[in-house]
Amino acid sequence: MPTSANTLQKDALEMRRLNRLMVKAVAESDLSSLHRILPDYVKTKKRFKTQLLEVPTPRIHDRQALNILQRLSEGENLPADNIVTAVEEMAGVQGRLTALDEDDIESLGSDLFYSWFSHYEYIEGLYEMDSLVVSISVPDHLSKFINEAKNSYAFQQYNAVYSLCRTILESSVRDICVRRRLITQRQDNLIPIEEYWWRDLKDAVAKGSLKRQMGDLYTAN
Repeated sequence: MPTSANTLQKDALEMRRLNRLMVKAVAESDLSSLHRILPDYVKTKKRFKTQLLEVPTPRIHDRQALNILQRLSEGENLPADNIVTAVEEMAGVQGRLTALDEDDIESLGSDLFYSWFSHYEYIEGLYEMDSLVVSISVPDHLSKFINEAKNSYAFQQYNAVYSLCRTILESSVRDICVRRRLITQRQDNLIPIEEYWWRDLKDAVAKGSLKRQMGDLYTAN
């Protein structure tokens, strides 16, 4: 079942409350309270971060909850997180308290991945794709883009495929221009592509129907 913003907001506020209690327990050297509160904080944070897997852009109205969410999404630790880290270091279990265990990953994998996708769809997607057969050497960076586009297609990430196809076109045209000495490559093997317009580079390497096809592919969405 999709996670609601209300559930995220509730957990964010609970983390805020537990954070304050943990800081108070440390300040007062109240180890009994710390040992009681710390597992609740760790459990709440894991549940909170797990919910974010399903909600990439949650909309939170409560200011306090929003503050917690934004801080954590930007990689900032709460004081409670630093306390958890110190406890992990003292116990020799760095990173284990808040990390997902195998059961967590198995459960989340079933809910978030295998519920809509499996290795069957992945292999079928790759099988549908033809390889790029050429008679000249292909630069390593271009081969990586092509391979990434094939994988994105197999994973049904079609927006990523569109973006990568544009990048492949740009990189291919740039490589042809370098081979024909139409643009200069600097000594550090970098080409200031921003100094050249895509339209001009395309026109320099293609004519007629090929140029039109390249333009149509580049602007397709």
